[in-house]
Amino acid sequence: MMIGLKNMASQMKQLNDEITQEQAQPDSFALLKPVEHKAANQAPEFTEGQPYWPFFPNSMMYKEVFDDFTSGLALVSLEGRTIAINNMFSYLTEYREERASESLLMLYNSAQKVVFDFEYLKPLLNYPTPFSYTQVEINLSESETEARWISLHIGLIRNKQRRPLYFVIECQDIQPYKNQIAQLEHQVMHDSLTGLANRRLLEHDVTTTLALARRNQKKFAIVTIDVDKFKQINDTLGHDNGDALLKTVASRLRNAVRISDTVARIGGDEFVILLNEVKNLAGVESVAQKIIHLFKNPISLNEHTITITVSVGISIYPEGGQDYENLYKNADIALYQVKENGRGHYCIFHN
Repeated sequence: MMIGLKNMASQMKQLNDEITQEQAQPDSFALLKPVEHKAANQAPEFTEGQPYWPFFPNSMMYKEVFDDFTSGLALVSLEGRTIAINNMFSYLTEYREERASESLLMLYNSAQKVVFDFEYLKPLLNYPTPFSYTQVEINLSESETEARWISLHIGLIRNKQRRPLYFVIECQDIQPYKNQIAQLEHQVMHDSLTGLANRRLLEHDVTTTLALARRNQKKFAIVTIDVDKFKQINDTLGHDNGDALLKTVASRLRNAVRISDTVARIGGDEFVILLNEVKNLAGVESVAQKIIHLFKNPISLNEHTITITVSVGISIYPEGGQDYENLYKNADIALYQVKENGRGHYCIFHN
């Protein structure tokens, strides 16, 4: 924001220098004479019908820079009344010229709820520095899934005597930035092949669930799943078909559990499911049987159709472990017990 305001100030200074040279000629830019105020330390008084820039020399030329500036700009009086808004501010916020005469500046979201008003500006009046500044981010959409984020950089302009004159608000569209951040966060926390949670997100979710389970004396389960003989399938049918198989397995697992449960791929053909708030052993066994039954149906991989089995290991908090490391380790022990006994079924860890 500071760079934007500095660029604007630089453009204005250049225009002012050009106009000053022109004013040396008789009658040149006669309409651009500065507005005189009663005292140097007196804040400008804004009245209906006044130009946008009554407190600047050469106000018409400054207005052109203001109106066409690439960021949204608004001038607001010390009482919170809109003095002027430029085209970009109106475009980004949908705050129209007809609202400029309102007693206080207010911005609304898509549900017509106030998301920004004069209360954000008031604290700046108490800042001791010559140029008081703050920044806020607001979502102009009621929906988080269709967010429309803007950033407002707000400065309180003072005169040489540090008397407050008016507020300047620069508005920028930060939705592309928010989208990029969300995409990066998703990549950090999700498996690139299947879109499932990765090990990092799984550990985060288990840690959160563990804290809630301890507080509320609830149970939850860690379920580890391996695709039986995956290496043989991958080597025989090729890596592309192997990747397609993993995607199919991921999809079936995701559809087999509740939306509140976490399904993760933590490497190769190894998947882990966090089952939140399981009520009893029977409920866990029911999920395990459902997972095994999922893969009774054949899977089509391009020109190939195959049928696979999976092995499942389970640990249940608190009997199967008191923390993530032990819960995962014990579920893995149960999984390998299944592999040693023929694959294609499940085992629950017991001390």
